[in-house]
Amino acid sequence: MSNPAHPVKKTRADSFLGMHFDFHAHPDQEHIGATADPEQIDRLLKRVKPDFLQCDTKGHFGYSSYPTEVGVRAPNQTRDILRMWREVTAQNNVALYAHHSSLWDEAAVQEHPDWAVIDEYGTISDKFVSMFSPFLYKRFIPQMIEIAVKYGLDGVWVDGDIWCMPLDYSKWTQDVYFEQYGKSLPKRGDADFPQYLALLRDGYRNFVRIYCDEIHAAAPGFQICSSALMGAIDPDCRMPGIGFVSTDTPRLREMRLYARTFAQRNMAWDIMGWAFAYTVIDVAAGTGFYYTTKELPQLCQEASMAIALGGSFQFVNFPTIDHTYAWAIPRWEQLALFCRAREPFCFQAKPIPQTAVFCSAEAVYHSVAEGDSERLFPPSTAEKCKPLLDLKPEGNSERLYPLSTAALQETGALLDVLLDNQYSVEVLLAERIATGENLSDFGLIALPDMAVIEADAKERLLAYAREGGSLLLAGPQTLALFADDLGIAVDPAAESRFIYIDCEGSAVAIASRFCTPIGNFTATGRFYMSNFMDGEACTASFELPFGKGKIAALSFGLADYAQRPTTRMRRFIGMCVQNIWPLPAVKVTGSQYIEVSFMEKDGKRCVNLINSLSGARFTSESVKVMTFDEIPPLYNIDVAIAWPSRPSAVMIEPVHSAANYSYKNGMIQLTLDKLEIHTVITVE
Repeated sequence: MSNPAHPVKKTRADSFLGMHFDFHAHPDQEHIGATADPEQIDRLLKRVKPDFLQCDTKGHFGYSSYPTEVGVRAPNQTRDILRMWREVTAQNNVALYAHHSSLWDEAAVQEHPDWAVIDEYGTISDKFVSMFSPFLYKRFIPQMIEIAVKYGLDGVWVDGDIWCMPLDYSKWTQDVYFEQYGKSLPKRGDADFPQYLALLRDGYRNFVRIYCDEIHAAAPGFQICSSALMGAIDPDCRMPGIGFVSTDTPRLREMRLYARTFAQRNMAWDIMGWAFAYTVIDVAAGTGFYYTTKELPQLCQEASMAIALGGSFQFVNFPTIDHTYAWAIPRWEQLALFCRAREPFCFQAKPIPQTAVFCSAEAVYHSVAEGDSERLFPPSTAEKCKPLLDLKPEGNSERLYPLSTAALQETGALLDVLLDNQYSVEVLLAERIATGENLSDFGLIALPDMAVIEADAKERLLAYAREGGSLLLAGPQTLALFADDLGIAVDPAAESRFIYIDCEGSAVAIASRFCTPIGNFTATGRFYMSNFMDGEACTASFELPFGKGKIAALSFGLADYAQRPTTRMRRFIGMCVQNIWPLPAVKVTGSQYIEVSFMEKDGKRCVNLINSLSGARFTSESVKVMTFDEIPPLYNIDVAIAWPSRPSAVMIEPVHSAANYSYKNGMIQLTLDKLEIHTVITVE
């Protein structure tokens, strides 16, 4: 039997499939461990066979679900649950990670009100501690070392950290700011407000660096992740002490952006899907909250979103700590079999450059400074725990890292519409450009609407186009940033309104700001102010040559597409892209509901096809499809793959059957008879 005092010799980089159990013990919790069933957990691990498991140690209420000596224990514990989890996982050679809340710690605030965050109006938080307070050294680090050394866990998935951290006007922050700048903290609207936000970002990164260094000094092999850290909400953040990146999300569209951002980090990453759906009948009253387990096809579809991009997948289950749901084990086992069948062709695969959506860190931070953070994803992770965890804004408190800003809305929507047009798409972070990324490998680079851009990134993107690349500039603000370079003038509208795009003779509505471009270009699309498509036509899209390359532009933004996707808007954008980049390496026809990822693994080219058709597409504001047990198969899918010479093998995986294909004029042509959820076509 493995010694539970020592970590399992399986790193996160070696781990493909995981399970997560959080709990969030509260002060009225009774008899934790009374229903403990290690034999049932052992059966779970033997049937599902995860590489790692994450279990609760402390949730947002701040009460530890194990008998901590340095934190606040949940009352009336009848068994050391953490010891039980460590023993059973060690017996099964499964790595064990803690789920541990960080800056969201209500018990710490109750014990030490002077540690609390204070908003700009003087309201003392009852949830969040200041990152500059003694909390880091007196509570968080000692408890992490206890978990790592005393219990021998392999690592931690830190929750309640970057994604929910509010702006802080406490004495702790005031002292740091005054020491650096010699003046009081600015408020929104003050000239120094962006400087204040930058100080908070630097302070948070130092907070993470300190706890990584201190924990690793005591437990060198302990692997640390903070949920959402190094993701799209903080695009230029890179923390050396972080061992892997991860976040949780219940929705496919969120997975698209988060997964592609993590995939750029060149380190172990995963996406945590929610194995249950939830709803709240009365949010204001906090009543009627319930959840139910998702069906197997639903779970497999979500898993595909991560594994098709080379990452790992884990899934979070109902809040539980001392036992599991025996009836759910067969479903989880089938999910594991689905994932494992694809592991040889997907895990640690790397994307082959095709299409990229640029993500600007400056634009994201500018959106925060401007307070421009309408929601892209309804509701966001920040709100998804209501009323169980009661994450309501405190007075007028704001977040340092909103989960959706105007820049992220536009980035996510542009990613969506390109994926919906069946292009294989990466997210191109500004830091990749700064480190010398070879942009010529990309057939198309698309820029979302944004107010600012990194100067060096802009120059390199223009150079990419001059040297023969294809750029898509999407939105009035981005056109304004590039107007002088393109020799055009633009007059952006200050407010959003509905405009009506002429797509194939029919009007398609989108809510957006827009501009009136003037210059020497070829107009390729038009829009009207009326759904009747009468009155004066305005330029919706245009093209112009740029050096050896081409630039296409949209005079409106796309953020509305993420919430209200329409078929004709998808086709309109598809035509704009087709005009300047007609020959992607992979072309799929036969259904609009296929998501494509073109990857490379072990010398093979791997075309991942995901059936994205699901009951979730029919969710409306009045009707919520919580679960669905059928994803209609797609039939007779034609796939064309550019290949320099006749291939030695073309296989359909994971069924491992030889594809019936033809090869002519540098193209592999084949028809996939049926696509259920996820298939990989490998070429060598």
